[in-house]
Amino acid sequence: MNKFFIILMLVILAGCMTFPKFRHSLDPDEKQLIYIDEHNKSKSDAFVAAHAWIAKNFRSAQDVIQMQDKDAGVIVVKAAFAYSYKIEDPFMTMPLSGLLNYTLSLQVKDQKMKIEFLTSDADSYLPREQLQLVNYYKNIHDGLLNAVMEKTSDF
Repeated sequence: MNKFFIILMLVILAGCMTFPKFRHSLDPDEKQLIYIDEHNKSKSDAFVAAHAWIAKNFRSAQDVIQMQDKDAGVIVVKAAFAYSYKIEDPFMTMPLSGLLNYTLSLQVKDQKMKIEFLTSDADSYLPREQLQLVNYYKNIHDGLLNAVMEKTSDF
C-alpha cells in the first residue's frame, strides 16, 4: 500500500511540474492596438455608419457605448471579450474561460478613421488569450472599416 501511495504522489507531482505557467507578461506596447485607415466618406457619414455597425454588432449598444460625440467624430466603447480553450498536459486537461475587458476608441474625420483598442489588464493574460483578443480586435476593425466603406460585414 505504501508503494502505491508513493507512486501515486510521484505521478501527481510530475504532472504539476510539467504543467504550463499561468501568467505571462506583455510588453507595454502590446496593451494597445491602433489602426489608422482611409475611407471615402465625410466625417458625419462615417460616424453614422460606424455607430450603426456598433449598434448592430454589440449585444447592447446602450450598455457598451460610454461616450459619443458626432461633432467631434468620437465613439468610446467599453466591452468584454469572452474566451475559452483547453490547456492540455500529458497528465490532465484544464479548460480555461473568462472575460477580457477592453476599451475601443473610434475617431472619424473626413476620409480618415482611427480605431484604438486598449486592454488595461492585458499583462495577466496567457498567450492564447492574447492571440484570441488580437484576432477579435481585427474582426471589429474589419467590420467597422467595411461598414464605413459601405460593404456589409458583421463579426
